[in-house]
Amino acid sequence: MFFALVFALSIPIWLLEPEEWPITAAVGTPLLAGLLLAYRENGSDGVRRLLGRVFDWRRIRNRIWYLPALLLMPGLSLVSYAVMRLGGLPLRAEPSNLLLAVPAFFALFFVLAIGEEVGWTGYATDPLLERWGPLTTALILGLVTSLWHIEPLIRMGRTPEWIAWWMLWSAPQRLFFVWLYTGTGRSLFAAILLHASVNLSVSSPFLPRHGGVLDIAVPALVTATAAALVAPRLRSG
Repeated sequence: MFFALVFALSIPIWLLEPEEWPITAAVGTPLLAGLLLAYRENGSDGVRRLLGRVFDWRRIRNRIWYLPALLLMPGLSLVSYAVMRLGGLPLRAEPSNLLLAVPAFFALFFVLAIGEEVGWTGYATDPLLERWGPLTTALILGLVTSLWHIEPLIRMGRTPEWIAWWMLWSAPQRLFFVWLYTGTGRSLFAAILLHASVNLSVSSPFLPRHGGVLDIAVPALVTATAAALVAPRLRSG
């Protein structure tokens, strides 16, 4: 029901929003769907509990989890850049220094991540974990979240080949989310940090996107390989 509601809320936005918008307004529909269903199930108390988890950083007992939450995806972008450099592959552009803009970008991406992760992680992940376990949960969420992003990518003029590589980059990331979520005592705050760092890595000087420094295929392969290394931890969990 949650997945269906997310798409039902998103479709009118995709049809009506201007094509020149840099960020789709549908970014908040997972949040809205989660809140609507939480209210349906437990009234205003359910809504307060779900929103209250946005800053549940106290669940993160072992501070080492902040390292993957903040540095994993930027690190994989750097690895992708190194692979292209060492392999002599052509770069679309040279990286530029945007370090001074990082705090402002991260604050923006943290807010945008709330619009997604309250739904994907805060509402949907726990029931999936109880029914399917960590690995299958990550695979289901990876597929659904990637499919949900296809319409904006088409509207941005991405080719089918580019979208296929992008899905190989995007879908495996849910293994990182579920791994981090279960490892931090089911902290939604940790998942939001990871989502913000994903967007920061995409908007850093080492861009794994069309028109940026990197060809999308290299970050896709690097990310999928890293996710495959995480998968056994989810299977054992």
